[in-house]
Amino acid sequence: MPDNTNEITVSLLDAKDNSELTTKKVNLKDKEWNSDEIEIENDWNTKEILISVTKENNSILEETYNGTKKLKISCCEHAIIKGDKGDLIKEINIRLAGFGEFGCPLPQDKFDDRTETAVKQFQRDYMKVEQTGIVCKDFLEKLDKFCEDYYIKIDTDTNFKVKCPCVNVASKSDYHCTTGFGKDRSSLKHSHKYNDGNKDVTEEKTYTGEEKPGIHRSLLWVISTMKFYLDKIETVENLKIGKFESSYRCLGNNVDKHKVYNVQEYDSEAKKMVNKKHPDNKEKDLKAIEYRTSNNHMGNAIDIHIYPSTSSSGNTLENADIVRKLFVKYCGALIRWPEKNVFCLEASKKVGTEFVAGSWVHIDCREFKYQDNILYCKNETELKGSTLQSLYSSDKTDKGKWVKISDCSYSPTAQTTIPPRVDDIWIGILNLPATDAAKSIKLNTQNRKWEIDNNTNDSKKRNQCVVDILEENETEYKVQPKGQSDKGWINKNWVIEVVKFKTESK
Repeated sequence: MPDNTNEITVSLLDAKDNSELTTKKVNLKDKEWNSDEIEIENDWNTKEILISVTKENNSILEETYNGTKKLKISCCEHAIIKGDKGDLIKEINIRLAGFGEFGCPLPQDKFDDRTETAVKQFQRDYMKVEQTGIVCKDFLEKLDKFCEDYYIKIDTDTNFKVKCPCVNVASKSDYHCTTGFGKDRSSLKHSHKYNDGNKDVTEEKTYTGEEKPGIHRSLLWVISTMKFYLDKIETVENLKIGKFESSYRCLGNNVDKHKVYNVQEYDSEAKKMVNKKHPDNKEKDLKAIEYRTSNNHMGNAIDIHIYPSTSSSGNTLENADIVRKLFVKYCGALIRWPEKNVFCLEASKKVGTEFVAGSWVHIDCREFKYQDNILYCKNETELKGSTLQSLYSSDKTDKGKWVKISDCSYSPTAQTTIPPRVDDIWIGILNLPATDAAKSIKLNTQNRKWEIDNNTNDSKKRNQCVVDILEENETEYKVQPKGQSDKGWINKNWVIEVVKFKTESK
């Protein structure tokens, strides 16, 4: 917002029907606008009046007053609003990462729609004030307090260590990392030796994945947000984030996780699984090697255990599912990986041969396009960064663009209750029968029903798709895949992990 003018536009509206009573351009004096500059008509005295203040076509404040009061409005002309850019805004986006009902804020230097709705969500749920969607001194002070109260203590809390298990390996090989955050590798070759049941075998495996220099800060802040919601909002189930089960895992740790196992097959006579014999030597069991190749834990994923708040253990599938749904509800996370630039969760129910999270919650930001090394942290100092107050007060932050925020005296109106959440939203996963798991489904445009599609080359496979469920009857859901316009009915047996919640209208 440019600083070269104090001119604002003030509109007085009838709060009941938003009909315009008057509009006038006025100048701020000492960051205040006094109603003496606008004539108050007699027939307005019994009305409830909405004052809307705008500057440079951006709304910076809206408040409702009873018409019998003297209309006076305090406003910071240096407020940060949608459309603004800068390093301070990038930091705000990172720390608000978990307040993403309508899409998580991305670690970029632009104040966009996601930022504005996250600001409103933070104002509603944490600050418990009116939702202005603007950022000024009071907001930044409260965000600083949130960050101090709920940051994940990755250095000092034994339950929340994030370093790679390599650091605890007693006898390290050259492929192990020593810092706990990889070796800045994108590939690693390693030879595995084992006996396959008949002879010694050597297999060379190339492990791939970009080892990031730490854990993504946005990922840690979204977990902090869930820590807050479990502490202050979603208290009925009495749950807490208990510990990190798995965080950083480098390529070397993947090497360590290889294992040799007996190959098994079903014996129809014995009616059970038995070890498969080597074709060249029936006296020996056939063996095989299994490799772990996952790479999203190289800075972009964390596995969380969920405990009852009074316990230091007790994670269950049921509790993990509750928290998965809360990540969807408050943080805009999606199950599996259907979209870019969102937090994603591993499912708790398997489709095909995929990996799933059972009694733990796997959340990641692997689909973020924002993965510059500067966004990753190794310790609490890097995670927390400087306070927002020290950033906006510095003439080095965005060349001193925000220093006058320090003069702001505006304080938003407190709300005694959180506004009601309306509009049912359903989210589910399409789950084809096991016999058709490799196939896709398509919408029959005539009867508007989803059916098996035998064309496995179909680019619009929807056997693992996040959907909105629009309606339901006894046996079917009417669904619309996320990001798609197609709507139609589908058998309820094909939809798993249904999440129903209420969310505020935009």
